[in-house]
Amino acid sequence: MKFAKRCCAFLITIGISLYIFGMIIHILSNKESQYRYTDFYSADETYDVFLCGSSHMLNSVLPMELWERYGITAYNIANPTEALPTSYWVLKNALDYKKPKIVIVEMFFAGDEK
Repeated sequence: MKFAKRCCAFLITIGISLYIFGMIIHILSNKESQYRYTDFYSADETYDVFLCGSSHMLNSVLPMELWERYGITAYNIANPTEALPTSYWVLKNALDYKKPKIVIVEMFFAGDEK
């Protein structure tokens, strides 16, 4: 009887710990990224070009302008103040979902030691 109570208490403790851990992950997760990239991950579109880098790329090259002027489909995955190592991981993740013909990387922060 004592063993059964301890097993039950152990399982309840594990269950509560996993629930709390899940809630902490949900609270601390970056919801902006999920919102911003939902269309990218769910769409079946193909892109000719990925644009990545910092805000210089984000604010300088407009994918719709490339489409209207030259018929090039592009997706801008740049983020403000993004360091080059972060651009690498954002690009690596994006390439798991889409395969563009060309990737353009803006390297303004390449020399920064962040």
